[in-house]
Amino acid sequence: MKPCNLSIGKYQLQNSNHGANMATAHEGKEVQPVIDFKQICIHFADQILWRASDQPQERLTEPDKLLRFAGRVGILEEGELNYLRERMAENPIEAQAALERAKAVREATYHILFAVANHMPQDPAHVALLNEAVAEAQDQMHLVPGKPGDSFEWRWKSDKPQFDVVLWTAARSVADLLTSEELKKVKSCPGEGCAYLFMDLSRNGKRRWCEMDVCGNRNKVTRFRQSHHR
Repeated sequence: MKPCNLSIGKYQLQNSNHGANMATAHEGKEVQPVIDFKQICIHFADQILWRASDQPQERLTEPDKLLRFAGRVGILEEGELNYLRERMAENPIEAQAALERAKAVREATYHILFAVANHMPQDPAHVALLNEAVAEAQDQMHLVPGKPGDSFEWRWKSDKPQFDVVLWTAARSVADLLTSEELKKVKSCPGEGCAYLFMDLSRNGKRRWCEMDVCGNRNKVTRFRQSHHR
């Protein structure tokens, strides 16, 4: 598996096209390639669409959907994805169990970041689950020296990708985000039924909606209708 240079807080993509076509919480929309390691956990947490509605849409409905996500954001390369798909065909029960573990960490990640964005107290159970995932991820990694004079970097101990690599990567990503200055940029969309998490990277820090042409416009239409029915 590719190295994760977690010491500098960046996920070094070897192929920048991996994240280029990653859809946001609203189908048909795209985001920029994922080049900041800390943002991986945001995209992972948003793998349920319209989370706050009465019909939330689960995107990770099967193990292969988890692998597709890993490919889109650059966690795994094509050869690694093919290797895990072969293993998945041979061990469907193991793959399904890994999916459920990943979804549990995703839910803890979402609720922790949502609480941060809305200045709410943290649920100790979510924090405990995340700490367990971070510890497990750390146990799968070791420091490897670079060329003489270069910095060390974190790498996975196993040369072969594991089913839990998405879980481990997401856990390290959210740990980096939670301990960084960028945490204050995390917001949740107030659009009806949305609750999508995003990083407000706007210059003035006043971005409100996940996407102006989705939730922003829906809010405008709602306010327009209300004002004409008074």
